[in-house]
Amino acid sequence: MSELRIANCETLMSKLTRREREVAERLANGTKQCRIATDLVISRRTVYNHVRSIREKIGASSAFEAAVKLAKEG
Repeated sequence: MSELRIANCETLMSKLTRREREVAERLANGTKQCRIATDLVISRRTVYNHVRSIREKIGASSAFEAAVKLAKEG
């Protein structure tokens, strides 16, 4: 079962760019978007755009759903 989770996580993460993966990892850990922006030294709008792209790529309807999906898979 854990192998399936690892495979699913790799599948989800493999759809993302390097920067999206950095944002996704923090999102999955429960980090707020404004803190992600500060940590990565990018604007909040850029984080918002990355989260939107992540949501589209992994089939999540909200940032919260994306965080839950990523956290469950990771």
